[in-house]
Amino acid sequence: MAKVKIKLEYGIERDGLEVYELEARRPTVQDVKLAYSQAGGNEEKASLALMSNLCMITPGQVSELDIGVDFKAVQAVITGFLNDEELIIDKSKARARSVRIELKYPIKDGSNELTFIEIKRPKVKDYQYSEEGKDENEKSIRMLSRVSGLTEAQINKLDFGTDYAHAREYLQLFLASSQP
Repeated sequence: MAKVKIKLEYGIERDGLEVYELEARRPTVQDVKLAYSQAGGNEEKASLALMSNLCMITPGQVSELDIGVDFKAVQAVITGFLNDEELIIDKSKARARSVRIELKYPIKDGSNELTFIEIKRPKVKDYQYSEEGKDENEKSIRMLSRVSGLTEAQINKLDFGTDYAHAREYLQLFLASSQP
């Protein structure tokens, strides 16, 4: 998983030392779920929890960042991760039986590396299964699990801003093409 170094103009204290550089890693599905869980669904608190986790600093250290410069720099990197690129969805596949997505960030699954996922058209039973999820994110994960054959643990390792977003877009395309 890619990491980005972020220079801090004003620095923060970490382990008794003043540091002027943080390293942020790309978020996985699990990171985003954990942040929202810790924040009780509060968007602002979830954003801070995600920043803390991805930069490997405490929430207290996040609150010590200079808000006008350093916080904005870290926030820009995290936002960039979440909105990594404009997704190119082949709308001609709306009526296909399945679509294969090459993963931009392959995931390790034991000794194997998962480099692509295949998403099949959802059936009514898949939709019914996904509706048992407690929120939209869980419903989406349950649906993706059903139509791709991935386990929840594998889905949780997907890069949130690219691979998971790409899979969700194809699911939405399939669902939209099924409506009258």
